[in-house]
Amino acid sequence: MKRGCFTVVDATNIRGRDITAYKKLANEYKYRVYVVDFTDITIEEAKKRNL
Repeated sequence: MKRGCFTVVDATNIRGRDITAYKKLANEYKYRVYVVDFTDITIEEAKKRNL
């Protein structure tokens, strides 16, 4: 983030305190943060889409 590069955080099963650290960095380096939430998708559907 310090260099301004596109950054993706694969944060499966991330804890709240972990998210806080990323939010702090995003604010410091003026990043926009997007969250993709797949909690409404069944594991079967996720595996199907992953093919």
